[in-house]
Amino acid sequence: MAAAPSLLCQAFRVLLIHHPLRSNARTKRLTDSHLLLALLKRHGVELILHGHDHVHSTIWVEGPKGAIPAIGVPSASAVAHGHYPAAAYNLFSIERDGEAWRLEQTIRAIDDSLRVRELQKKRLL
Repeated sequence: MAAAPSLLCQAFRVLLIHHPLRSNARTKRLTDSHLLLALLKRHGVELILHGHDHVHSTIWVEGPKGAIPAIGVPSASAVAHGHYPAAAYNLFSIERDGEAWRLEQTIRAIDDSLRVRELQKKRLL
């Protein structure tokens, strides 16, 4: 008889943090990120979301089964300040794909006519 899959394998784990894992700015960085990165390398999660910068960003960090996407969440009400787009948000589609997970990201933004439009759609996992 086959062993039942662990609950950990059945759950899609999202880590929410305020500060980004990597930043050159002293006031914007997670000061103990090296400790968190070591935990992620050993135990992993499927997705990391962070704010603070209020702009789109994607970095990949090492996990036990491959790279983990770490997404900087934009602000839905931000003024551009040189970043495009100004106001934006992410939609994530998460579903089982056999023994693995399928994760798709859709980035939507407010255009100059104040209408929401899709900027990008991509598969992360």
